[in-house]
Amino acid sequence: MVAKIGRAELGGDPESVSNDEMYVRLKPKEQWTTAKTKDELVDAMRRRVEGFPGVEFNFSQVIQTRNDEFLSGINAQIAVKVFGEDQDTLRKLAEQIRDAMAHVRGAKDLAVEQVAGEEHLEIALERDKLARYGLNIAEVLEVAKIAIGGDEATDVLEGQRHFAIFVRLSDDYRNRVEKLNDILIAAPVGRRLPLGKLATFRLSSGDSVVSRENALRRVVVKCNVTGRDIGGFVHEAQALVAAQVKTPPGYFIAWGGQFENAQQATRRLLIAIPISLLLVFVLIYACFSSLRNTLTIIFNIPIALVGSTTFLLISGFPLSVPALVGFIAVFGIAFQNGMVMVSYINKLRRQGMDLHEAVIKGASAASGRAVECADR
Repeated sequence: MVAKIGRAELGGDPESVSNDEMYVRLKPKEQWTTAKTKDELVDAMRRRVEGFPGVEFNFSQVIQTRNDEFLSGINAQIAVKVFGEDQDTLRKLAEQIRDAMAHVRGAKDLAVEQVAGEEHLEIALERDKLARYGLNIAEVLEVAKIAIGGDEATDVLEGQRHFAIFVRLSDDYRNRVEKLNDILIAAPVGRRLPLGKLATFRLSSGDSVVSRENALRRVVVKCNVTGRDIGGFVHEAQALVAAQVKTPPGYFIAWGGQFENAQQATRRLLIAIPISLLLVFVLIYACFSSLRNTLTIIFNIPIALVGSTTFLLISGFPLSVPALVGFIAVFGIAFQNGMVMVSYINKLRRQGMDLHEAVIKGASAASGRAVECADR
């Protein structure tokens, strides 16, 4: 197993600096002992890593991860994006959506994008004391900034080389809040005052990252789907989220990921398939110059649909974009077989054979030629 922590130096990687990608190379499938299928293996891995505090796991593959990131910017199959203005409200809505989706069958690796949990040091200045000693806010904060974060103090030249001297407190002092109170501030009245008399230090938890899309703040709920089709999962999840999560004015939810890509592909196919069937109808009619022959060939489509749909029901394979592409291939084979059969029947009829006998012989010959083409 190889792990890559952080992000690439180039700007093409959309992941955050807290991202850790672990690549696991598998043995040949016949050598597996933990599981027999990929889904069983992923479930076994998922059970082993559950319970790590502060860590969210998502199981995928290399190419699938890159495709998911390309589609929605999130390395998961389903990305529910919550848009709005206030970061706390976005985070609460995302948590409500996560809790609602947890009751949908097939939801795995369900998690909210990590946007909070960054530790902040807050400095609250007491303005009345600053005024009493003749200090202004900028001077005091500048001292605190240099002590904690550091600043460039001077330069050093060594021959042709140029170095900057960076000054800040040592780790023992700047990493302990109580030590920061002892930093001395020079006041105009001639005294040196400890910073603890002028300010109050407090550690708090804040946002580690603010993600934006289309100039709007967003928080993402991501998950994978197992054991069912993505379209059915999303429709059920949308209904459940709409019933349980109420978005305030100015906030809205968008569903993305592979579901969005499947929707776009389905819409395009719903336009392309009828146009293709119409063009095929025109070409077949131009070839045979007979409406009856053309309709006979076209009627192969419903028969082909019966067989294909029955196979999907028996196998349990979901109706997805690859399945729709398979339907298109079946349509092509049905058209080809129909044209071969009708052409041969017409040839037998021209030779003087009876219609009933010509249909039986033509159908038998066409099926034999189809099997021969399939074997080739």
